Amino acid sequence: MASKGGSKAQKRFATPKVRKQRVKETKWSIRSTPGAFNKANSIPLGFLLRDLLGVGRNLKEVKIALSKGLVKVNEKTMRDYRFSVGVFDVVSVEGMEKDYRLMLDLHGRLEPREIEKKKKKSKLCRIENKKVAGKGKIQLVTNDGRSIFVEKNGFKTGDSIEIELPSQKIIKTLKMEKGAKAFIIGGKHAGEESIIQGIKPGSMESPKMVKLKAGSKEFQTTAKNVFVIGEEK
Repeated sequence: MASKGGSKAQKRFATPKVRKQRVKETKWSIRSTPGAFNKANSIPLGFLLRDLLGVGRNLKEVKIALSKGLVKVNEKTMRDYRFSVGVFDVVSVEGMEKDYRLMLDLHGRLEPREIEKKKKKSKLCRIENKKVAGKGKIQLVTNDGRSIFVEKNGFKTGDSIEIELPSQKIIKTLKMEKGAKAFIIGGKHAGEESIIQGIKPGSMESPKMVKLKAGSKEFQTTAKNVFVIGEEK
């Protein structure tokens, strides 16, 4: 009898390098479901809870915690252990004293970093696209799959916005411009913080490039690898 589609299992050796795991430890890993982040730049919530945060000794215990509504991602209760989480997502577990924000290490792998309690109420997003939505409103599409409608047109693709969680109210806009502080989310400099020195517009043949400086080191990368996180001061 013919097979009905591909396998839904995920072997460890075939997982994206963004996962911080030991490939030879076991044969199988958790397969993430399609979501706001693609498989190459996200990790499943169950993997984060079990392997990186130690919420449960095994997947069964993680599923129990999720079914009881103890886990929140960006201040929303999540129950799917395959749910994809990505850079700057905020994860909270009821009963744990700490809250975490996902960041990239210097090897381009996602890891949870402890944050202050007050900071779990906000999140940074990058504007990937914007559209005219009618009735004088502009639709902003962000890197984590959000659609945010605004009335003014002062936003540009590549800019970052700080939003309140879970309301999505915009708190602050961070422009991609000279002097802005940036976090690199792709390429060989992934995980580094740097200061934007200049921006070279793209064309039909070449992408938009950003020149950056981290300490005494200067380099450039494509704009898609640059995530503005603040001002130089």
